[in-house]
Amino acid sequence: MANLEYIQSTFPNCADELAILKSAFPTETKLDIWFHNCVNVYILVTPGVVGVPVNVCFKLRILISSEYPRISPLFELHDPVGLSDPDLAKLKSEIREVIQSLTGECMMFSIIDCCREFISSNIPSVDCSICFEGFQREEDVTRSSCNHFFHNVCLSDYHKSLLATYQSELVAILAKNPHCPKEMRPVLRFPCPLCKTELPPLIGVPSDCV
Repeated sequence: MANLEYIQSTFPNCADELAILKSAFPTETKLDIWFHNCVNVYILVTPGVVGVPVNVCFKLRILISSEYPRISPLFELHDPVGLSDPDLAKLKSEIREVIQSLTGECMMFSIIDCCREFISSNIPSVDCSICFEGFQREEDVTRSSCNHFFHNVCLSDYHKSLLATYQSELVAILAKNPHCPKEMRPVLRFPCPLCKTELPPLIGVPSDCV
C-alpha cells in the first residue's frame, strides 16, 4: 500500500485529491503504486446507509497515471453484490459519461458520487432467489451471508416448509423409537436454497427441534 508522502512527491498533480479522498473514506479506500507511474485507487462503494444492512455494493478501481488529470483515468468494477448484469453495464456507461464530460479536470469524487448515487436506494436489482421476482422496497430484502437475495416472506415460508418437513420426520422416528436419543435424531438445518450454505432461521424454532 502506498503512503501519501510518496504519492505527494511522485504524483503532485493528484496528491491533494487523493489525500482528501483518503480522509473522506479512510476505511473504504486503498492506494497502490502500479508500475511506478500510476496509482491504483481501490474504493468499496456502498449506498452509505446507516442502521440497516448494506444490500448493494462493489469495489471500484480507478487507475490514475502521472499525467492525470490531463489524461483521464481508467476504471473497473469488481465483486458486485446485488447488481444485475444490465445494471452493471448501465453504471459503466454513466461513469464513462462522467469521465468524458470532465476531461482534463480532477474527477475522482465525481466518479464516486456517480457510483454512490446509482446504488443509493440500497435495493438490489437482482431477483429473489426463490420466487424470481424483483424487489420493490428495501425493507423487504434479506441478503444472506453467501450474498444471495430473498424476499423476507419468501425465505420465511421456505424455512417454515423446512421446519414442517423436519417435524414430520421427527414424528415418524419417535413413533418407531420413542426413546431415540437426541444425538441420533436428524439435525434441523436451514440451508440456502441456491448454494446450501447454512443460514440462521427467520422463524421461531420449537425447543424440541433444537
